[in-house]
Amino acid sequence: MWCVLIYGFIILKEGWDNPNVFQVCVLQDSTNAFKRRQQIGRGLRLCVNGNGDRISDISVNTLTVVAGESFKTFANNLQNEYTTDTNINFTSVLPIKNQNNKVEIELNKRVYNGLDGNFKKLWNKINAKTIYTATLDSDALVLKVVDALKDTLNANTISVDKVNIQRNRVNIDNAGISGNLRGLSDINLNTNNDNINIVSILAESTNLTRKTIVSILQSITPEQLKLTEVNSKKFINVVEVEINNAKNNLLIDGIKYHKYNELNLYGVVDEVDHCYAQSLFDRLEHGYKDDVKNSGNVLDTNHQEVAGLQEEFKNKFLYNVLRFDSKPEVNFLRDCLARDEVKTITKLPSWFKVNTPLGKYNPDWALLVQKDGMEEVYFIAETKGESFATNGRPSEQAKVKCGKKHFVEALSVAYKDGSDARDMLNLI
Repeated sequence: MWCVLIYGFIILKEGWDNPNVFQVCVLQDSTNAFKRRQQIGRGLRLCVNGNGDRISDISVNTLTVVAGESFKTFANNLQNEYTTDTNINFTSVLPIKNQNNKVEIELNKRVYNGLDGNFKKLWNKINAKTIYTATLDSDALVLKVVDALKDTLNANTISVDKVNIQRNRVNIDNAGISGNLRGLSDINLNTNNDNINIVSILAESTNLTRKTIVSILQSITPEQLKLTEVNSKKFINVVEVEINNAKNNLLIDGIKYHKYNELNLYGVVDEVDHCYAQSLFDRLEHGYKDDVKNSGNVLDTNHQEVAGLQEEFKNKFLYNVLRFDSKPEVNFLRDCLARDEVKTITKLPSWFKVNTPLGKYNPDWALLVQKDGMEEVYFIAETKGESFATNGRPSEQAKVKCGKKHFVEALSVAYKDGSDARDMLNLI
């Protein structure tokens, strides 16, 4: 159930705290930066679940601000300030879109209801839902964590927290306000708590047994263990990160996917939940066409990238337009439309997801390919840049590995990742 509330600015000042705010619509434009900070600050709290626990999932903690175009400059300046103060790097610019360029994405009925039945065959092949099981070798985990901590747990990473104090003399006269530096000093903070139980904290934050945590702590060097006396909180943070990284990698290596309908879950899981229904495609999505600032993310049959391929677009692609996230996706669609062996291609919708230990994974493309004019091959493609294997985010790389196991091992569907359609299709 949604609740729409309209507040006056006075209520949204200090002291008002509702962590579950996901949309802020600015009805009154203002150039006052302080007022704007308070407005968006209402939606920057980490949200909570039904038990009151904070949720850090970025897919949930997304704030949508509906405001005038002048808000963009303020938002960019705020991001730059965060980058300077906290070293947080924003990987993308603020996605401000002109609502006049909004385009509803519709199904291409020629493909969706095609007489050849290609899309229906493709969908029935890939729509099964799965659950995964994973095994974790505790001894291998301990070795991996201890090895990783050789580089990350040392005197350079674990230090005493300090407060920097700067003393100034302020002069106020007819010429204005000026100041002179009088001194600098540092104060060491007491960041240790003698009563802190490191084993219990790590066991709870990593979901490992106390026995495994003790094995890890006993396997590091005495010099490393003594760092708990320097800064126990930083010590715990470093060890926790390495444990979770190693645990996720080992889980993925041993993960196995199983289709719901093969596990005799009838009565436990509704039959309709065993797969994604084709009727879900009736949910309309939207994108934004190009404007003078080239900020659009929609490609249609008139786009220069598919010039000369209008008929192929209408006969092969599931939608009337492509909503793309990157240039490689545009290139991939163009090259697939031009390939004779590609009979049907669709950009998979945002609700089509695969479960992984690191969160939901949404693959890019599904294709029906006819090899040598006879054999039909069902194919999932993930468009990634050439440097993804070496420079991609570890969490994203892990999700791609899980997605491949889901499709290849559980559904017997080919899976490739890359940026070149020809190379992918030749590898099938």
